[in-house]
This record gives sequence, structure tokens and C-alpha cells, in this order.
Amino acid sequence: MTFFGDIKNQALAYTLFTPQALTQTTTSSVVDMGTAAGVGTTGLMTVGAVSGTGGPGLTVKFQECDTTNGTFADITGAAFTQVTTSGATTGVAPQLFTVFNRTKRYIQAVGTVVGTTSPSITASVVILEQKKQL
Repeated sequence: MTFFGDIKNQALAYTLFTPQALTQTTTSSVVDMGTAAGVGTTGLMTVGAVSGTGGPGLTVKFQECDTTNGTFADITGAAFTQVTTSGATTGVAPQLFTVFNRTKRYIQAVGTVVGTTSPSITASVVILEQKKQL
């Protein structure tokens, strides 16, 4: 069992998107989850500025594969709701969570940006998962 007081020794954290302005569909680097337990993967997305016209928005989903350069497939239930607003009106950046189980060793994130004129969404995405217990 993992306790929050021991998260640094019992959990793995990976940054898939460093804080950046996403202006087009972007795929993260592939992450090797071989030392993670495979269940209860938690994704966290933090959103900053949102600009552009024609309904700028960002949807992020997670995909998995058995190899680093194979064909990645969407993980069921592993996506964030589309973000269309920033924290500018509230002063707090929106943070979205999703929890899912993966079955393959390698994972990546795909961020899809929509909007008609110069859409830009500043966001970061990280995942956390418990280490395998030996």
C-alpha cells in the first residue's frame, strides 16, 4: 500500500507535456512504464492561457503500445474533457484529473488543438503511478 507520506519512494511521475503553448495536434515522447504497477494511473493536466477565435480548445488522450515504435492505441477512459477556458477569470489554473488502467508497457499522450484562428492553449500533462511491488 502507498501512503502519501512515502510517495517519493513508492510512486513514479512522468511529464508528458512540459508547460507549453500547444497550437496544433502534438504527441508526447513515449514513456516506459515497465517499473510501474499498471493500475490506477493518474493523469493531471494543468491549463494556463487559452487564446484564439472560433472556439479554441484542447483535448488530451493517452495511448499505449507493447513497443516504443509500434502502433499506439487509445486507452479506454484515459482522456481529459476538452478544455476551452483558462484560469484568467478565476485566477486559478484549471487542473483536470483522470484515472485509468493500462495493459501495455509504453504510454504517450496526444493533445488535439481545435479552433479556427490561431488557437493556442498553454498546458502541462503529467502521469503518476505506483511502482511495482516485488
